[in-house]
Amino acid sequence: MADSRIYLIAFVLTAGPGALMVATMLSSRFRVLSKLRLNSIYTVATLLIATTGLIEAGPVALLRPESTWLGAAAGVAAAPILGYLAVLADGKLTERFRRRSREQSTTAQATGTSRRASSGLTPLRVMPAGAARQLGVQRRQAAPRVPSSRISVSSQPRQQALLWLVLVAVGEELLYRGVFLGWAMLFPPLLAGFFLALGTAVFGLIHISFGWSQVVAKLPLAIIGVATTLAFGTPLCAVLVHVYFNVYYWRKRRFSALSAAATPWSA
Repeated sequence: MADSRIYLIAFVLTAGPGALMVATMLSSRFRVLSKLRLNSIYTVATLLIATTGLIEAGPVALLRPESTWLGAAAGVAAAPILGYLAVLADGKLTERFRRRSREQSTTAQATGTSRRASSGLTPLRVMPAGAARQLGVQRRQAAPRVPSSRISVSSQPRQQALLWLVLVAVGEELLYRGVFLGWAMLFPPLLAGFFLALGTAVFGLIHISFGWSQVVAKLPLAIIGVATTLAFGTPLCAVLVHVYFNVYYWRKRRFSALSAAATPWSA
């Protein structure tokens, strides 16, 4: 039995990144699949892996024996509040990374200017911030659109993008907070805690294509998913929190002036 658990844990830990790698390979090699974009391929692969894991793990992945329907109902009621907290945490962390990046860029520019001045070279003229932003907007508008392999909500109709966002939320939560957590909890507490921390880190690393800032920004969502699954005995709350999270950003970009830009989804 222990060997079977170890095998399934290793399977789940590699399933998410593996599905993303398979999606990347297929979309780059087959023209027909490239039209589906990574989000479609990755979502289908994740759902298939999660379904296979649920069949193997059994009912414990969806509802632990000690849990009650009352606890599950409480998790459903708490999902909107917890989803909003996940959105707040994600936004705060993302903005913090952006601010730090801007500060580092400004410091590097100032350092380069001072070095040129001390060496006797003519300092470069610095364009005002407002003019620089306007020039950047004009260049982006004039530049030809290049097909991107990154996950994007602008490349699909809005309703279709929403469907994929909901499906990927369900698939990832069933995989990481359902199958993986259910089997990890069968180990002694110390080892179970190690596996849960490892699974949370892997969930964050799945978002590495969006940059390291998004790896860190997605950790609160993963932590809330683990905590609610442990508290309520079912991943149902985690699924709803993730769905709320994705739908929130879908609506935000729908009414944003930047919605026409090729912006990666926040799954």
